Amino acid sequence: MDIEINREALSAASFSEDRLRAVGDRLLRATNSREVPGAVLVVGRGDLTVCTAVAGKEIDLPDYQREMTVNTIFDLASLTKVCVTLPAVLWLIDRGELLLSDRLEMYMPEYGDGVKRKVTVKHLLTHSSGLPPGDFLPGLQDVEARWRRVPQIPLANEPGQRVVYSDIGFMLLGRLVETVTGQTLDEFARTRIFQPLGMTHTSFRPTRALADPGEEAWGPTPYSPPGFAATEVVKGNGRAAYAFVHDENAYSLGGVCGHAGLFSSAHDVARYTRMWVGSGPQVLSRRAMETALQCSTEGLDGRRGLGWCLRGDAYDHMGDLWSTSSFGHTGFTGTSISIDRTEQVWMVLLTNRVHYGREGDPLRLRRALHNAVMRALL
Repeated sequence: MDIEINREALSAASFSEDRLRAVGDRLLRATNSREVPGAVLVVGRGDLTVCTAVAGKEIDLPDYQREMTVNTIFDLASLTKVCVTLPAVLWLIDRGELLLSDRLEMYMPEYGDGVKRKVTVKHLLTHSSGLPPGDFLPGLQDVEARWRRVPQIPLANEPGQRVVYSDIGFMLLGRLVETVTGQTLDEFARTRIFQPLGMTHTSFRPTRALADPGEEAWGPTPYSPPGFAATEVVKGNGRAAYAFVHDENAYSLGGVCGHAGLFSSAHDVARYTRMWVGSGPQVLSRRAMETALQCSTEGLDGRRGLGWCLRGDAYDHMGDLWSTSSFGHTGFTGTSISIDRTEQVWMVLLTNRVHYGREGDPLRLRRALHNAVMRALL
């Protein structure tokens, strides 16, 4: 396990070096006990990065192992929702191109009938649209046919009545961004979010840059190249998948979606996270970000901002010691972002936990590490 402590930032950020090292020790125990194969953790306060801890393996097969590094690229899974789709929608709102109250039917005629006419951009961002969670496209092979199927999915309940975490809602938001901007979601994200923030190791479909001419641009291979955290072992050949999106729906839709498909490193994700505490380059207005952090679902059996999970929500992963003003998000592959607005403490934790299979639940480890980080604050 490697841990880098920024001693120049320790005093200014009011962290204990010994207690930060204890956080790294907890992470090392998690990889040694196979709670997760490997992890990269970045902790900061305001504009200061205080420590980076690296433990475990990028890939851990019986006949092949490779150590995790600080620059390892991870499948971010549902962090795509808050690192791409949310800022893209807020960017459009900032510029008067979209309103939270806009009905989806304005951009997708399929939403012009019956109760679907009530679905708004805000409903989709807050998971209160009435759409079901996710598994929805069996038996369709053609990508465009699958995309045409998405708007046909029936609502499970009337919009604005319940919070039901829905990948489908963010798929629709991704398509909405493309409709309004005339750009693909990955191109919009690259030019409007990643480049301005200096996120040089962040992209959809990253193996397109690695593939040899004539080869399939992205997909499973026997061994991942250095620099990528392996995800789930491919059934039938015992080899680990890498660098193509783990989420089946995103994979089947071409790898660029509003709910999943983004790849990045911990320090790139930290660059994005710092924007939400007002540090460094900004691609969104302060008012847009403040609006996103207000609870929009009081009384609906969930506490959601726009995109973000707030304290007290069923998906809250931030432990016992983070303030009630905290917000964050997780990804199924084992990734998370957390920000405590009161203390200005932020934390990026990237793991490849699905490399060992989907059965394990990383929630306890996430909460334990969050508590250990907050304990390190003097």
